[in-house]
Amino acid sequence: MTTRFASILCAGALALAQSASAVTVVVDYDGAGKKDFATTPYYEKGVTTTVNTGHYDIYDNATADDGNLAFNIDDQQNGLARVTITVQGLQFNAVSLDVINPADAATGEAYTISAIGGPGGSTTVPATTGPLVLGPGFQGITALVIQQASAGSSPAAFTFDNLKIESLPEPSPTGSLCAAALAVFALGRRRTR
Repeated sequence: MTTRFASILCAGALALAQSASAVTVVVDYDGAGKKDFATTPYYEKGVTTTVNTGHYDIYDNATADDGNLAFNIDDQQNGLARVTITVQGLQFNAVSLDVINPADAATGEAYTISAIGGPGGSTTVPATTGPLVLGPGFQGITALVIQQASAGSSPAAFTFDNLKIESLPEPSPTGSLCAAALAVFALGRRRTR
């Protein structure tokens, strides 16, 4: 009877335990200051943007010098550009980004955005400016990769801003502890039968 009571109590605690909720973050690249030909990782709000090949620049995201900056992936300087975005080793949902300077389809230039982990979504960068909403293939991922697929006939780049992600929480410690205790009680009860 004691094991049954403890199991019920633990199951109730597990049901009532608060779990952390997803945290939405918008990486706007405004804290970087203007940069040119950079290759070092960029950190903002727990999100790391790492250049694997090529380089990046931080430029104004509009015609005015208003301090609103954007991430520019540059091409053809060190080979086809590739950038990987991660969130402290956690899973996350890539929700959207703003396309500031699209890939130039007229010159044959192309970039792709791919999800690592999760369902493994992939999309081609559009040839128009504006918001790009990433779909269900970009949920529960471990990395977002933006890669230049082809260089095109003239130097160009892909610039984006306001990368919106949701970092997925790990299970709450209380909930995990209760689940482990429930498993121990269940195994103990099974052995006594």
